[in-house]
Amino acid sequence: MVNKVLFFGVAYNFAVTAFDATGNTSPAATITLTTPPDTSAPSSPGGLTGSRQLTSIQLSWSASSDNIGVDSYRIRRNGAIIGTVQTLGFHDTGLSVNTPYQYEVTAIDDAGNISAAALLTISTLPDLAPPASPENLAGTPDVTTVSLTWSASTDNIAVEFYKILRGGFDIATVQGLNYLDTGLAPATLHDYQVIAVDSSGNLSTAALLPITTLVDLSPPSIPANFTADPGQSTALLTWSASNDNVAVDRYQIRRNSQVVATVQGLFFNDTGLDTNTQYTYEVVAWDDADNSSEPASLTTSTTSDNQPPSIPGSLSGDPDYHSVALSWTASTDSSPITGYQIRRNGTIIATVPGLVFTNIDLPGGVAQNYEVRAIDAAGNLSLPASLTISSIEFDDWLDDHGLAGQTAADSDNGGLDNLTEFQLGLDPLDPADDLTFRLECVPQGAVVAIHYPDLKPFGHFHLHMSSSLQDISNPVNRIHTLTPAQIEAMAPAARNGYVVEVPAGGARAFFTLVFEPLVD
Repeated sequence: MVNKVLFFGVAYNFAVTAFDATGNTSPAATITLTTPPDTSAPSSPGGLTGSRQLTSIQLSWSASSDNIGVDSYRIRRNGAIIGTVQTLGFHDTGLSVNTPYQYEVTAIDDAGNISAAALLTISTLPDLAPPASPENLAGTPDVTTVSLTWSASTDNIAVEFYKILRGGFDIATVQGLNYLDTGLAPATLHDYQVIAVDSSGNLSTAALLPITTLVDLSPPSIPANFTADPGQSTALLTWSASNDNVAVDRYQIRRNSQVVATVQGLFFNDTGLDTNTQYTYEVVAWDDADNSSEPASLTTSTTSDNQPPSIPGSLSGDPDYHSVALSWTASTDSSPITGYQIRRNGTIIATVPGLVFTNIDLPGGVAQNYEVRAIDAAGNLSLPASLTISSIEFDDWLDDHGLAGQTAADSDNGGLDNLTEFQLGLDPLDPADDLTFRLECVPQGAVVAIHYPDLKPFGHFHLHMSSSLQDISNPVNRIHTLTPAQIEAMAPAARNGYVVEVPAGGARAFFTLVFEPLVD
């Protein structure tokens, strides 16, 4: 006997008994037998194809064959199991648009044998449909803000976010249905656009809204904690920040009702004040809309300055022909240094603002004593820095020009001897510059204007007049004399344009200028 309806890999128990014609049976003979296992895998599914949509793919295939029978089909996407079916198709949903996927389909029989995989790489369709434009765009303006709201856009897939533009420029992206735009200028027109964007980057038509922020009519608060720290010629003013609905732009400072400064910080140092003097100050906060606060005010007085500056430091001199260049380092003082007073041989000759001074028109080789004193804003004078120095001497000047020993000569034969040229600052090797030491006589009606050359306080200038050229140098013909002291007292412009007027008429007259140098 053969039993044909058996299953693979199953143990079966068999029993055999004999029986005779009268129905008597013998004891059973028994045996247990196991069928061999099923190790044959199904064939691979055939004809695997896919029908693609935006977010889904419909897979289909033809049936696999098996020695016993196919039980089911297993589907994997990108290596991960996503389903098991007993049909010849599978609908994969919830996919991303325009995205490639790799699918595997395997057949499985009742014994768990798995076929080779059928493979398919396929992409979902691209999303080319933009969302609908946001509707009901509205705005609520304030002084520096605009609150925007709108209704949700629709899309064939889904709206991912909304893009907000102001004046054509992106300012934000949001996933909700509202946006608060801050930090705006008051009383200003703003053009807004709201655009819906889906996951594929498709943009809707923009919803448009022009809207104007409100006018700022609110003044800042009064500056608090207004205090003054007075000095001898200064007052350091400080205060706390004012509050404003937009922002404080600046602070205006008034002294005795006059505006003296506008600052953006919280302090101001008022300088150049008179010592021991009372001042009334006000500080007013202003915003960008030119709203002004009420003033914070105080009265304070500067202190007295009785302290002199320190002595100018490192006083030194650089001698030249007829000049000495002085330099020094700055003095210090509690009040500003306004200048430096220069004395020569006890007489004030200049006041300068800087740290250098050149004394010109000096007689060569004559020792000069200089004092430099600092002056502060209160008029206090420092103790002097002192220096004794001479400009270059006559003999050194001759050596420098290669004329050593020619003390009494007229080396360039220009008409002036070397000592005179030294005293007048001329070139002893250039006869042309001797001509600069000449008179210019200009008739002017009833007088003759005698124009002198440039005057220098190194000797006496004598004007002679005579009808005889041979006798004109005689001192009896002297009609006018300028002394070094008189020249020293003149302003520079007067030295360079000095004129003597002599009555015209009578016999013909000759004029000459005689220079009598100072002798060491």
